[in-house]
Amino acid sequence: MIRLCFCYNKDSEILKGAIQKEVNKYPEIKFESYNEDLFTEKKKSYSIKNWFAARMTPFCGIFNDEKCAKGFYSEAKECTEQNIVNFLFDNYAHVKIDIPETSSTLDDLINDCKQMYNE
Repeated sequence: MIRLCFCYNKDSEILKGAIQKEVNKYPEIKFESYNEDLFTEKKKSYSIKNWFAARMTPFCGIFNDEKCAKGFYSEAKECTEQNIVNFLFDNYAHVKIDIPETSSTLDDLINDCKQMYNE
């Protein structure tokens, strides 16, 4: 299971919303966010940042099967929407093409094509 944990405060709520909107495009990724301004979420936020030895907020950590996969640090100015989106696309985007089933035979399809171009 892939988890994206975003630790933020009141100054980075817009970034949180933008990242959450992007993560919704990836159904296999679970988005979790923790506001350090709230007493009930502060401990969890510090715990996640501790996994990656991060100090500043905002911070984004990605876990793959409960192992640290990637951290985006404010200290290094990596915690940006573009960096996170690029990482998700490069590592977790899967193209799925649904081909509808057809009961037509090849001859039927050829005849349909001929009729379209003859008209």
